[in-house]
Amino acid sequence: METTVHKKSLIYSLQENKEKVKKQTRLLVVFTVAITAFLLAFAFTNITQWYALAIIFFSGYVLYLCYKIISLWQRHKKIKEKLKTL
Repeated sequence: METTVHKKSLIYSLQENKEKVKKQTRLLVVFTVAITAFLLAFAFTNITQWYALAIIFFSGYVLYLCYKIISLWQRHKKIKEKLKTL
């Protein structure tokens, strides 16, 4: 009884984690496209301090999203391993 409840909880966590990964991946794609468009729009102008700050801000957010996706996939793998042992 206890293992079935634990197994159902892990399966629910997997499904919830999968949705989070999909959402973060969509956000990453959107921001990557936005960054690319932003850089192309200002590629022919002089680099100003505002331009450099914008690049740093957007790049930092993209790196944060990549980190979130990697950590969610690691959690996903751990839960799958636990399910195999039950």
